[in-house]
Parts: sequence; C-alpha cells; structure tokens
Amino acid sequence: MNSVKKEEEEDEIQKLYNNIKKNLVETANIATDTLSSLNDQGNKIDHISQEVNEVDNKVDKSYKLVNKISFMKRMFGYFSLKKIELDKKQIKNKDYKPIIENELSITTPNKVEELDEMLVLTKQLSIMSNEMNSEIGIHNEKLDQIDRKVENTDFNLKKLNKRIKKL
Repeated sequence: MNSVKKEEEEDEIQKLYNNIKKNLVETANIATDTLSSLNDQGNKIDHISQEVNEVDNKVDKSYKLVNKISFMKRMFGYFSLKKIELDKKQIKNKDYKPIIENELSITTPNKVEELDEMLVLTKQLSIMSNEMNSEIGIHNEKLDQIDRKVENTDFNLKKLNKRIKKL
C-alpha cells in the first residue's frame, strides 16, 4: 500500500516536472519570437527616422526656393516655375531576423538533471527578458528623437507656409 502511494506521488511529481519544462520551453519560444519582433520594430523606427530627416531636408530646400521666388518677384514682378519630374526612390527593406542557434527541447533524465535543465531554461528566459527590456528602452529613445524631429519639421513647415502666403 505504501509503495503504491509513493509510486503515485513520484508519477505526479514527474508530471509536474514535465509540465514545468514544457511551459518553460513554450515561454522561451515566445520570448524568441518577441525579440525578433522587437528587432523588426527597431528597423522600422530607424526607417521612420530617416524619412523624417528627408522631409526636414526637403522643407529646408523649399524654404530656400521660396526665398529665391520672393527675390525674383520683388525684382521682376513675376516668376515662372519649371515642371520637374521627380524620381521615385525605392525603399530598401532589411528583413533581419536573429538566428536561433539552439532549439529548445524536452528531455527526461533523472530529477537532478531535470532541475538543472529547468534552471538553465529559466536563466535563458531571464536573459531574453533583459534583452527585450533593453531593446524597448532603445526604441523609446528613438521614438523620442523622432518626436523632436517631427515637432521641428512641423515648426519649419508652418514658417514656410507663412512665407508662401506672403507671396
């Protein structure tokens, strides 16, 4: 009777170990996918930042052009514009995805080895969580920079619109 109860307890403990390991592996796989998504998001943020810089540069060029037009209008009383065809730029997408070198798997050796394996998986999850936190911090800094650039571009556009209305 006592050995049957002990065997049932061991079976229950083994089921718990297996369930914990399975959950750790699933969580690690989710963390890997999340890190990959964060990397893609970072690339998109970099691209947005570049586009904001391009818009700001175009606003600066437009302001200079408006100044020239204003000068021509004052000097000659009229101005003419040439129609220019713009070349469409191709956006280069970089689809970078981190390479996963080790696939996580579930093995069932003895209980000490199972606990060691769970400890390793838990440490991997901790490292991945720290990487995600750091990547999110970098994204927040980039988004703050983009916000400042957009505010500056907005100010420059308003200034340019006032200048154009005076023409």
